[in-house]
Amino acid sequence: MQHGRVVDLTSLADLDQRLAAGARSLSGWRVTGLDLRERGPALAGVQVSESLFQACTFAPGDEEAVRRRGAVVLPRLDGVPVEPYRTTLYSPCHLFDVPHYSDSVDARAYAWSQRARDQDDALAQALHDHSIDLALQAWTAAGRSSG
Repeated sequence: MQHGRVVDLTSLADLDQRLAAGARSLSGWRVTGLDLRERGPALAGVQVSESLFQACTFAPGDEEAVRRRGAVVLPRLDGVPVEPYRTTLYSPCHLFDVPHYSDSVDARAYAWSQRARDQDDALAQALHDHSIDLALQAWTAAGRSSG
């Protein structure tokens, strides 16, 4: 069961603006890919239980502090050619970013998806696929509401 609203944060400016406006709880928030090394004091001043930090960078001790207070922290997964915590769909320019297809993000991602997997690769693929599913749902919903 979900309580409250889900807030997706992918920029420090958005986080800072919401905190400055008086946000006291990050419950239901998904914070993705942010460098939070200078935000430790701000995070210490708000409720973080039931929040999710994906691929964020923390100052020493801050990650453990938010975990102790009930946040879920998912690490950056290095060595994979996809963005496991992606919040938007890929554009053709992103997927086909170089002159030769074999060097493109799309080709590297496909080759990676076909090889034998370790636990980190399986986690990265599952997270990526789920993130893309959510982005596709948002994109189709936006198309229905504007049409």
